[in-house]
Amino acid sequence: MRIYLKNLFFLSLFITNVSCSSNNKEGVKEITDFYGGICTVGYGKMYKNMKKVDFIKINLRNSEYLEYFKSDLSLPASNIATILFRNLKDKNKYSEVRVELKLKDTVYKERIFSSEIIKILNKKIIYDKLFAMIIKHK
Repeated sequence: MRIYLKNLFFLSLFITNVSCSSNNKEGVKEITDFYGGICTVGYGKMYKNMKKVDFIKINLRNSEYLEYFKSDLSLPASNIATILFRNLKDKNKYSEVRVELKLKDTVYKERIFSSEIIKILNKKIIYDKLFAMIIKHK
C-alpha cells in the first residue's frame, strides 16, 4: 500500500505539457536537421528525494541516423540534450534534460542529464572548437 501511495503521489506531481514553444524551436530544428526524424518536447515537474525537479523532455523517433547507434545511444542522447539545452532561453529553469529515443524496433531508451553535466559538456565543446581553430591557424 505504501508503494502504491508513493507512486500515486509521484504521478500526481508529474505534469507534462508537450509543445514546441519559441523557447525550444531553434534546438528542435537543429536536432531534426542533424538526426532527422520527428521530435516532440515536453516539460515536467516532480519531486525527487523531497526536492522539486523541473525538467524538459525531448522525444526523437523515426530517425534513420539513430539506428547506427543502436548498441549504445549515450552519444546521440548527450548530443541531443546539449543541443536542446544550449538553445534554451531560460536555462536556469530546468535542472534536468531527459532524452527519449525510439528506434525502429520500438525500443525506447531514456537518458537523464542534469543541467550541471550539460553545462560542462557545453564548455568542453566550446574549448574543443577553440582549440581546433587555434591549431588550424598555426
